[in-house]
Amino acid sequence: MMVGEGLAPIRGALPDYIMRTIAPHTGMRFEWLAPMTLQRAMQLLRDGKMDIALLVSGAKGADRGFARFDWTYLQAQPYLAVKPASPIQSVPSLAALADLEIGWVGGSVLPEELQPLRIRWQYVHAPNWQRINLHKLAAGRIQAAYFGNEFSAAYFARKENLAVRLVRLPIANQPFEMAYSLKSDKQAIAEFDKLARAAFKDDQFRAFLASYRD
Repeated sequence: MMVGEGLAPIRGALPDYIMRTIAPHTGMRFEWLAPMTLQRAMQLLRDGKMDIALLVSGAKGADRGFARFDWTYLQAQPYLAVKPASPIQSVPSLAALADLEIGWVGGSVLPEELQPLRIRWQYVHAPNWQRINLHKLAAGRIQAAYFGNEFSAAYFARKENLAVRLVRLPIANQPFEMAYSLKSDKQAIAEFDKLARAAFKDDQFRAFLASYRD
């Protein structure tokens, strides 16, 4: 759950949690960039113009010019956001998703279970893709919007005052990680790694996220 408008720095659960649990214990200064597309964020990491990306998921084989910390801060279940009156009541089998028009963010790697399915993916290449997909759903332009976790879907639906129903997908929990540039200062990255590893240990962040969403 991260938001931002135009060139304003991102804000939301992850930055807030870092400022509460990590910033008081280090002399490092955190500078939050404006929201950007996933492709742009990965390029900034490779170029060394951004030190850390807060949200990375999917297969690791395509990582070039950056690396991921070897811990995860959230294991979450993927969901579909649908209209309250949608005929999609549940998804007992992923085969039921065939031929559906489902919104997702461009450039992100889908879970392996979804890749071979005949889904009519509608990709959004914009920083505010969550909001765009929810409004496309409300307008009937897509049948569902895919979210990697229930927290973001519920949070953005509430912020946009849109009624949605969340349908859990029969997919294993997906890990959410952070990545760092290989061109960044190694000592600073090591310090952040140590502090963040402790701050995100166990279910501390999940508990914070639940309260933040509510």
